[in-house]
Amino acid sequence: MVSRLAISWTMIGCLSVIGYLSIFGSDFNNVFAQGAEELIIRRVAVWDLFYQGMVAAFVVGALVQGTLVYIYWRFRESNPKNKPRTEKKEA
Repeated sequence: MVSRLAISWTMIGCLSVIGYLSIFGSDFNNVFAQGAEELIIRRVAVWDLFYQGMVAAFVVGALVQGTLVYIYWRFRESNPKNKPRTEKKEA
């Protein structure tokens, strides 16, 4: 069984990676571009962010769904490895 400490450190690590990527993983030159040489259509930029978020949500959903399918399949009642062990009583 996994301890609560390991789970909490894993969650902290995942959140720190997500935070790091959200700050340093984006291209701030395009976000704050105000020069006349480069025109940003905000409507297109918003849809781009929406689709990026949808792709991320799809990947996370696929991982969660795959994990649930594995757990359901592994711990089903008809699985021979999941039968409780019974001690033999000798008469």
